[in-house]
Amino acid sequence: MVGRVLTERESEDRRDKALFEEHDEMEKEMSTTQEVVVRRASSDPLYLECAAAAHPGPAEILINRNEDAGTVGTAVHEVLADWLVDPTDNDDLDVYIQKYNLSPANAKDVKILAAVGRIFWHEWDIGGDAEVIPERPGDPGFETIIDGVKYSGHADILIKTADTIFVLDWKTTRLEYKNYQPQLTRYCWHVANKYPEIENFQYVVIFLRDKTCQIGEPMKRQELTDYHNNFVQVVENWDGKTYNPGGNCHYCPRTLGCPAKIEFMQNMVRIFNELDPGEIIEDCSDAQCVGMYKKIEAVVSEMTEAKEVIKQRAMAMDNQTLSGDEGVDLRISETIRQAFNVTLARPVLLHFLEDEEEVDECCKLSKTLFLDKVSALAPRGQKKKMKELVLANLDEAKAITQTTQYRIGLKKSIKCIESKDIV
Repeated sequence: MVGRVLTERESEDRRDKALFEEHDEMEKEMSTTQEVVVRRASSDPLYLECAAAAHPGPAEILINRNEDAGTVGTAVHEVLADWLVDPTDNDDLDVYIQKYNLSPANAKDVKILAAVGRIFWHEWDIGGDAEVIPERPGDPGFETIIDGVKYSGHADILIKTADTIFVLDWKTTRLEYKNYQPQLTRYCWHVANKYPEIENFQYVVIFLRDKTCQIGEPMKRQELTDYHNNFVQVVENWDGKTYNPGGNCHYCPRTLGCPAKIEFMQNMVRIFNELDPGEIIEDCSDAQCVGMYKKIEAVVSEMTEAKEVIKQRAMAMDNQTLSGDEGVDLRISETIRQAFNVTLARPVLLHFLEDEEEVDECCKLSKTLFLDKVSALAPRGQKKKMKELVLANLDEAKAITQTTQYRIGLKKSIKCIESKDIV
């Protein structure tokens, strides 16, 4: 990488100056309005899909989803931002793992995704006179208030050349059906406001998990102004009655009580209850089939989420069971799954099977296959003890990881006065 990364002091000076200017502007705007509505750049794709998402009622309950993918993404963003500022002081990621309380699986994810980001950065070719301005997750980002609406955004990296600014955005999870262009265009709009001397803007999205990047078309300042004006027309000037429910509802904060989504779900269920699905689809064009599939996926997603909520309720019960009225209960069952760490397990397993190829074949397939092969070689009556011996050796070598899965299912209700173990 040949661009010059701004030092921490330079970055702080710039941020302080920008914050002072923005604060002064905000005070002027706040004097003319009592309430400021916030529009985050990351919500632009949702709002352009369904403008109603941006206009909840005064007492409406909103849902803010907090998922593992978001925590992993935040950690990766912070790792890469710190590394850009000081590439020599970012080899030990334990501090980030502890800060975000990451599970072993998520910690491994962070290490892999951060490594992919570093590789991309080394391969990205920019001029030697370019300034590289990274933003950490906690940095203030952009804020612009227009007509009582605060537009905010947080671009991960800016690469500023003499006539062009590149906006780079790390994505740890790629949603194939999501259009990222509005979010990145909004970032470019913010950048254009902050750097009035620059005329050309371009965004780059780096999808770390699948090791690809998406480079947007170069944009002029007027194109970004046109984008914002269209957003105002579609979103801010919403007619108050047009909804567009679908897959986007999952990410909408209004999903709990949105009247259009509820009606959409009821209509979809009613259609397939009253009509033969085969006949419906047979009469559809290819384009209509695509639209129908999207609607079905939205219903399935909502139903899956509802099942998960019921499952969590059952798990919270002392007996992990929800009792029904018709002789059928919902009951949680536990499944213990064990997996090999092949590197640690292989030396242990070679004590029991001398054929290396046979061991490797078993390790690729399953623990059960290996135990079956070993027990088949044991003397009669010793098969169970042999399996226990293998597992004990693997456990001592820390070669087995164990996870518990909880499944919910309908079970016939059996009423009894008392139950006890037979000894």
